Amino acid sequence: STPYSFVHMLPAASDLLKVLCALIFTYAALGVYLFGGLVQSDPPRPSSQSDFGTLGYYPNNFNDMGSACVTCFELLIVNNWHVICEGIVEASGTVWARLYFLSFYILAVLVCLNIFVAF
Repeated sequence: STPYSFVHMLPAASDLLKVLCALIFTYAALGVYLFGGLVQSDPPRPSSQSDFGTLGYYPNNFNDMGSACVTCFELLIVNNWHVICEGIVEASGTVWARLYFLSFYILAVLVCLNIFVAF
């Protein structure tokens, strides 16, 4: 009976997954626009002494759309999102970058992902 219920739930869940994918794509595009090219490993920016640098998070950036989508997915599953946030804040030189991460966290994690899990 459980596989039968799961199959009948898929059409309604697919709409929510589409919204989640659209949100990730939108934030990835916005991240590329705002933070594209800021994270570099040579010379290291943000600093190699920061948590971002010491943990080797340089591939988690917004330099291109593919990396931005992967970074947004990592933010969605809350994988050390504070390290990524602080690295981008340091690279951009403005604390306003936190607003991007906070709004993504509220919309994607607290709203969409929790609705999906509750579904």
